[in-house]
Amino acid sequence: MHHPKKSVLATLVAFTIITMLSYRPSAWAVTFWAADGQNPVGGTSIVKFDSANPRGTIVSIGHTGISGFSISGLDFDETGTLYASTQVSGGGTASGGFYTINQTNGHATLLGDFGIPAIQEMTDLTYNPATHQFMGVAFDGSNNYLYTINKSTGAASLVGQLNSPGSIFLGICADSNGTVYLEDFEYNGSRMRVVNGTNVTPMSSTIGVPVIFPQGMTIDWSNTGAWYLAATWELIPGSFTAAGDVRLMNNATGGTQQILGAWPQLPNNSYPVYGIADIAIQPVPEPSVALLLAATLTLTARRKPRILA
Repeated sequence: MHHPKKSVLATLVAFTIITMLSYRPSAWAVTFWAADGQNPVGGTSIVKFDSANPRGTIVSIGHTGISGFSISGLDFDETGTLYASTQVSGGGTASGGFYTINQTNGHATLLGDFGIPAIQEMTDLTYNPATHQFMGVAFDGSNNYLYTINKSTGAASLVGQLNSPGSIFLGICADSNGTVYLEDFEYNGSRMRVVNGTNVTPMSSTIGVPVIFPQGMTIDWSNTGAWYLAATWELIPGSFTAAGDVRLMNNATGGTQQILGAWPQLPNNSYPVYGIADIAIQPVPEPSVALLLAATLTLTARRKPRILA
């Protein structure tokens, strides 16, 4: 016999699951994953924190275990796997590599070396959801280079030298449409730029603070499209007395505002306790996954019980 109440209940359960898995209300806090280069014993520290209270929620889940190299870039792919790029700690003459990050203990597993010229440092990477590939930006002391990265092997393929003399690009990210943005480190007016092939166009506003190393940014491309910058910036212009925070970017102008608060300072007040090299936001599950789960539960709830003789 068909039970209308059970069918209604199954439908409600399915709808709830779909809603929960495919939509994150704006009132919910965003969880950031980040690479903290300020606490490198045992390799770069992988940390997590909540956007509603960064200072009160930041915690290290572990260290990468990589010696001689620091994490320069961090991002999730669409499956929720966390990847990272490395560069030589303190500068050097060896190209970095491409890793997966264990989300339980922070340990890094090498997928392969980038194979870029040793003089270049991969300063950041991003996942492009429109092309389903990773991209990286590298700097050789004078020029910047754009790469695509093989997700299986880590091998980097040169797209080209970026046409932006005098720039040092410390950050790269992509939105849901595949538009790629770069953070241009300039002592006089750091700003974001939009990538078109190997040409870059400056956005209308400066970042608003004099940034220094390290930096990282991400776009919440699977959800709200919000754009965030993890900034380390000069408290005293022309010095290395710095502060650090996570800032909300204006997607139209490239300007920023501090909405998440600054990190605590070291005892001598010269530098923030955390040196965030990059940030990442885990993507919301695809609606198709939620639909499959919901459909399975609905069919199970509607299945008639067998009557044993």
